[in-house]
Amino acid sequence: MNLIDKAILEWSYKTTKGYPDINSQEDIALFESMFGFNLNESNLASSSTGYPGSTGTFEKYVRDKEDSNNFMYSADKDAKLFPINSDDEQVSINRREEFNIVSKSEKDLIKKGNSYLATVKYKGKEYLMRLSDINKPTGKGVEKFEPGDSKKNKQGVLNPFVPGHPQEKDVALLFQNASDENYEFEHKGAKFEIEYIGEPRGKTRGKPKTDLFVELNKPISQLSSKKLKISLKAGNATFVENWTRPERALQIFESSKLKSEVLDIYNGIVNNTLLKKGTAALNLAFFISTSSRTYNIGERGPLMLNNEEAIEAYTASKKFGADSELTPNCFFKGTVPDNISDFISNLIPFNTGALEYLEDLYIHIRGSNEPRKGSLFIQRDSIDSPWFINPKWVEALGLKEVEVDGVRKYK
Repeated sequence: MNLIDKAILEWSYKTTKGYPDINSQEDIALFESMFGFNLNESNLASSSTGYPGSTGTFEKYVRDKEDSNNFMYSADKDAKLFPINSDDEQVSINRREEFNIVSKSEKDLIKKGNSYLATVKYKGKEYLMRLSDINKPTGKGVEKFEPGDSKKNKQGVLNPFVPGHPQEKDVALLFQNASDENYEFEHKGAKFEIEYIGEPRGKTRGKPKTDLFVELNKPISQLSSKKLKISLKAGNATFVENWTRPERALQIFESSKLKSEVLDIYNGIVNNTLLKKGTAALNLAFFISTSSRTYNIGERGPLMLNNEEAIEAYTASKKFGADSELTPNCFFKGTVPDNISDFISNLIPFNTGALEYLEDLYIHIRGSNEPRKGSLFIQRDSIDSPWFINPKWVEALGLKEVEVDGVRKYK
């Protein structure tokens, strides 16, 4: 009997079933305690090429992953989610179930024993989850998608790109596989030819709002355009604007309205009325999301965006320009069909009642200890220091600092 056989046999003797189950958290933990290393190489609790240390994989696939704010991670196995607040209960999550990772730096992780835990958002609530229970997203949103078009008569149509979500790859494959050898297909009795499939062309800080760009040889009547600038909405997507800077916030909101809300948020923080359970964070970041429970002003909760504001948050036409490939002109939500014409028929143009199909959006306050500069709109130097509004926001909103009864105020 060789060494590997002996190790497996010894492991088997100690498992509940009498044989090891790779999907059992208990059996994996038993292996790690017996042999002193992590058996499962597909999770975030290990080092990675160029990223030494026990949180290296987390740093590579979360901290340094460009679209990690919107990316949906998945459970590597059946696991437990631990409550952040004492009022909440521990819950179970099944293998391959998806969630967002809130922690974006190794400094945000919590160490318990030999394990590191990250804050994750699952079904609208935040929990702590072991890195060893989180799947490394290789092939899902990190590896380049480049199947090639060698079976076609025309080359260079399908361009390699890095999908931020499986839907992007599915739609790209639909246009490639469901078209003929000349990249042609029929829609409403007319024949169309595909000229480009891939990510939108143009440079931008962060992720463009167009998830997949498809260019045809002639316009489709539905969009009055030959450019399909597609925003793909996953059913469990949460954040629409991440780490929002004041200049971007002013593209979404009218200046006086934004100024009023920021002042109300600041005063609520100073008066301890804004967040029900307070915060231990040093910074509050400005996000926009589908959550209506991030803070309370009076009895209304967070500010809900009106239609004009929501369309800008979803499309960023003021940021990129209406004609830019980075700005979507339509969106798709749901299961990708196997017919191109059916897919196009289910595209919803942003200029014709799209908000009937999209979720409401709200200002979202997120606590952070990360050095994110302009997106941190309310801050303090230490846990015992007074709050203040980031000078970048003060300048952008035309605020003036005053002192009232020894408390820093703005107007």
